[in-house]
Amino acid sequence: MDAQNFGFSILGAFAVAPILRIQTILQTQDLIPSLRGGRNMKGVVDCFQRIRKDEGMRFLWRGTIPLLCVKLLHGVFEFV
Repeated sequence: MDAQNFGFSILGAFAVAPILRIQTILQTQDLIPSLRGGRNMKGVVDCFQRIRKDEGMRFLWRGTIPLLCVKLLHGVFEFV
């Protein structure tokens, strides 16, 4: 893996992170204690709007650092 492909891999992981966060929240919303008593999210748009309103836009990338570390380790091992 050359440096350019590695860079595109990191950028791709960073770009897809909000989609993965929304997907994870929708799949596990029955297990989240703060959502059990309230109304469930109806879909992707509702989840996006609630995250934006309740937590702010930067929280769409919560959990991205471990994903980027995995990509970094994968790139290092593939280079070696």
